[in-house]
Amino acid sequence: MARTVKIAIAGLGPVGQAVARAVLATPGLKLVAAADPSPLSAGRDLGVVLGLPRKLKVKVEGRPERFFKKVRADVAFVCTSSHLKETKPQVAALLGRRINVLTTCEELVHPVPARAAAFKELDRLAKRKKVSLLASVARGGKSLAEIDLARPVALAVGSEGAGLPRELEEAGWRVSIPMTRHIESLNVATAASILLYEIARQRQAASERGKGE
Repeated sequence: MARTVKIAIAGLGPVGQAVARAVLATPGLKLVAAADPSPLSAGRDLGVVLGLPRKLKVKVEGRPERFFKKVRADVAFVCTSSHLKETKPQVAALLGRRINVLTTCEELVHPVPARAAAFKELDRLAKRKKVSLLASVARGGKSLAEIDLARPVALAVGSEGAGLPRELEEAGWRVSIPMTRHIESLNVATAASILLYEIARQRQAASERGKGE
């Protein structure tokens, strides 16, 4: 049986909830944990928070500090803040525990020189923990089919307009999602869903090949 990729999400605002729905709709992924300190989410079942007709048996952790220290997952989405000062320790805690991270923090997607040191620190930490950094760009990258995504990866997905900064594009693989000529870009949640699906597909195929050998 193919290995299921376990997903955790920190931050259940509009973006975090969109990511959660994308994960639930993607075969091969399992949403195992979520955190948000809001009284509207903390302590409730994630299915209720998302407005689904069923419960997911995933209780939303209301203490983010506990989530970042205790959560167990293969990939964690950090959708908590646009500010690097708040997001950096969260991302670092997850990377330090060898959990792959995708964050929607705008100040990480678009680091100015004043924040370059913080980004490089996170990049070094990811490399030291043997987690790959996958940068998704609008154009000029390799097709998904050309990249080995069966190994552990961390995803960095840029915005529709600006994409990713040069520092992130040079951090690891540069990958483009094939699109028709009439579509110029995808929003972050859609792009992340496609990337996660391809990761799950490749890992399932690798698992099946391993059984046949």
